[in-house]
Amino acid sequence: MLEFHMRNSWRLLAVAVTTACNSTTPTAPVGDFTFSVGDFSPADVRPGDTTSLPLFSAFRNGFQSPVGFAFEGPSGFTTWLTDCRTILTPQPFGPAAGASCTAMIRVDSTVTAGTHSLVFTATSASAVAKRISAPLAILPPRPLPQTFSVTPSTRALTIRRGDSADVVFVLSARPVGAAPVTFTVLGNYLGIGLQWRPSSVVPAGNDTVRVRITVRQDGVVGGHSYLFQAQLPGKPTYSIPVSVTIPAG
Repeated sequence: MLEFHMRNSWRLLAVAVTTACNSTTPTAPVGDFTFSVGDFSPADVRPGDTTSLPLFSAFRNGFQSPVGFAFEGPSGFTTWLTDCRTILTPQPFGPAAGASCTAMIRVDSTVTAGTHSLVFTATSASAVAKRISAPLAILPPRPLPQTFSVTPSTRALTIRRGDSADVVFVLSARPVGAAPVTFTVLGNYLGIGLQWRPSSVVPAGNDTVRVRITVRQDGVVGGHSYLFQAQLPGKPTYSIPVSVTIPAG
C-alpha cells in the first residue's frame, strides 16, 4: 500500500512539473512612439510669410529612445526647428513621456496659391520611422500697394564746372513679388550728364537708388530744372523736381 501511494505521488509531481514547463509567460509590450502635428499659426499664409507648426511624439510602453523630426518637402518652403524638448518621466508620476518641436516655415515667393501638403518625419533608431502630411492653404500674394513714395536726399544742388554730386532716392517698402520701379527724367541740358547707380530700374527688395549729376566745362551758368519720375506699373507716377545751379567762375 505504501508503495502504491508513492508511485501515485511521483505521477502527480511529474504532471505538475510538465504543466509548469508548458505554461506561457506573458511578454512585455514593445515600446514605440506616435507622431502628430498641431495647427498652423497663423493659418492665413501668403507667399513671403512665415508660419509655425507644432510637432509632437508620445512615447508608449516604456519607449525612451531619442526621436528626431525633419521636413521632407515639397520645395518652395524653408523650414527650421526650434524649442525642441524631450520628456522621459512616465505617468502617473509626471507628464507623459514624449518629444516636441516647433517647425518654423517660410513660404517662398514662388509658391502658388492653393493647398500644399507639407510632409514631416519622426525617426528613431529603436522604432519604425513615422511620416505625416500637414495641408497648408496658401492665399494669393498680397495686392501691390495703391501708392508708393520716393524721398530725395535733396531737391536743390549747386555744382561747379568739373564737379559731380549725387541725389539719392529712397523708395517706400514694396512687398515680395512687386514689379520694379522705373525712373525717368525730364530735362536735358548742355554740359550736364546724368548717370544712374546702379540702374534706373529698381527691383523689389531694393529701397535706394542714386543718380550722379556731372557738370562738364561746357555747362551753362545758371539754374536748370529736372523732373524725376518714378513709375510702378499700373500706379500713378511719382514726380520729384530737382534744381541744379551752375555758379559762375
